[in-house]
Amino acid sequence: MGAPTDGAQCSVRPGAVKTREGFGRFRGAGRAGVGYGDAVAPSVYDRLFRTARARGAGPSWAAGAALVLAGAAAGVAALPLLDGILAQAPRAGAAVERVAVRVALLVAAVAALRGADAVVRSPERPVLDAHPVDGRALTRALVRRAAVGLLPGLAASVLALGGLALRVGPGAWAAGALVVVGGGLGGLGVGAAMHLGAVDLALRPAAAPLLDALRGANPRPQAALIYAPGVAIFVVGAAIFLAGAGAGAALDGRPAGLVWAALPVALGLAGAAVAPRLGARLYARATLVLAEVDAAYGLAPRAEAAAEVYLGWAARGSPERLRALRAGWRRLRPWPVLLWAVGGLTALVAAGRDAAAPGVAAAAAGLALAVAGVLPARLAALDPPWLTRALGLGGLSTVRARAEVALLYGVGAWLPGLLVALLRHGGAALAPWAGLPPLALGAAGLGALAAARWGAGAAPRVAPVFLLGWTAFAAWSIR
Repeated sequence: MGAPTDGAQCSVRPGAVKTREGFGRFRGAGRAGVGYGDAVAPSVYDRLFRTARARGAGPSWAAGAALVLAGAAAGVAALPLLDGILAQAPRAGAAVERVAVRVALLVAAVAALRGADAVVRSPERPVLDAHPVDGRALTRALVRRAAVGLLPGLAASVLALGGLALRVGPGAWAAGALVVVGGGLGGLGVGAAMHLGAVDLALRPAAAPLLDALRGANPRPQAALIYAPGVAIFVVGAAIFLAGAGAGAALDGRPAGLVWAALPVALGLAGAAVAPRLGARLYARATLVLAEVDAAYGLAPRAEAAAEVYLGWAARGSPERLRALRAGWRRLRPWPVLLWAVGGLTALVAAGRDAAAPGVAAAAAGLALAVAGVLPARLAALDPPWLTRALGLGGLSTVRARAEVALLYGVGAWLPGLLVALLRHGGAALAPWAGLPPLALGAAGLGALAAARWGAGAAPRVAPVFLLGWTAFAAWSIR
């Protein structure tokens, strides 16, 4: 387990023996007298991650380039969808606000999850727990690595707004890009800081009554970790709505609106600055929280544990499906929570009086299902190959189980909106939703096959296909 980050520990001088110095300072290759944990120089962890990338760990640049090209193609393919939005917008600022805010909210949700995973459940934690670490420098390096991994998706999202430049003007595209980039930076920075704050909350005895009220059948510390990404997305989402309004005001002749348009960027930078400070005190302690959560699940009897897993009833007769559901519920708990939150939003959209409301709700649900297609890759990251071989499982049964879990989790994204659309608009509301089953099946199946081939690196490889597939579905459902 990592050494506590509130005392002295060994630091290393290249070519010298270990010496006792101030906590967390790794000296020797930076400026004289400046520790690697300082912001003025890369830390040893930054160099470690760069070396890992150079050796092929993580997604390739080719996959990132494919995602960027898919974003550009989606911007062109979505022109009919954009025309429909612009036809209903009274002014250019309102059009940008409607388009950019929707894209930025999606980017912020993905970035918040990445930030949370980076600082608390990074794959390096089991390895580094056995060694003294500089929590501040390590957290900063983890956030930087997550930001680098977010760049292709962020560039694709900005290029997907290219229709604004064609239909409204370059200024509209630039304003929308500012909002979307702010959503990515804000989600990443606030998500990382909020998740470390959740570790602190889980360790505070005064927070026990609140966590007991929220945890349900989960271990108490898990309640803090479950809701942290949701709180981060709520905070960043509110800033995105203000930023969209500010960008629209700037396009309508009020330059002061640019201050509000930059609010998510400021939040993200603030979160990225606060996260390393929290990591100095909480990175090692997060291991204690995670160990307590895993131990609580491990001590539960087999039948009781199956009953406490989300959608556990669907695992009867399928050990692979039960294993995937358990991994998802214990390690990827924010996914079903956020997908049901998207379902609530689609229900609100579907309740509108406009005849196009069912189509817009279907497009939003389809986007969530396309994102859920990367869930098999996340499950593969939690499933080491040696464990699959040791259990005598694997092959097509694993692929099918991961695809089924992605489909089951995705129900929360479309069911509320479909029910409200039927109640509000009658049987005619079914037409825009007709293309949703092929999209969901295709995303889940392709994601599971890609996860079997590339493991955790499957997500950036299939994301371009999902983006193009959703663009075609959205253009068809909103017509």
